[in-house]
Amino acid sequence: MRGSNTERDDLLARLGERWGLLATNVNGRDLYQLEIDGRFDVALFQTGGTVMIEASLGPLPSGDDRAWDRLLELLGTYLGELRTREEVLSLTLDSRDLILFRRLSRSGLTLDRLEVALEAFVNQLELWTERLTEEPRMKTPAMPYFLFP
Repeated sequence: MRGSNTERDDLLARLGERWGLLATNVNGRDLYQLEIDGRFDVALFQTGGTVMIEASLGPLPSGDDRAWDRLLELLGTYLGELRTREEVLSLTLDSRDLILFRRLSRSGLTLDRLEVALEAFVNQLELWTERLTEEPRMKTPAMPYFLFP
């Protein structure tokens, strides 16, 4: 049966075998974790007919006006590139971590296409990680002072 759980599980199992990954069973499904260059932890798992690739970029910048400027700049950059990117930048409300993820339809997905998507994902992960550590380019305008007679 095309698209069956066994077939879907087999795709990630074959990726795991090719890359030397072991699956961890989390909430009844296999989760494959991959460490890239000792810097990035990437998770792959399936939900329904979708293969998910996911990684944390770290905590949301916080603190002062510069952190806020940085967040606004990142959001503006992300929204400007939204049409050309398949990765989604998200925020977990409980931990306030920025998450990058990508959904892949399992229908017609081959091992080679999964590896290409994973490589593109890691490239975006590296790009967004670098962007998070850059200094903001824009400055928060000073609050105007109004003097009333």
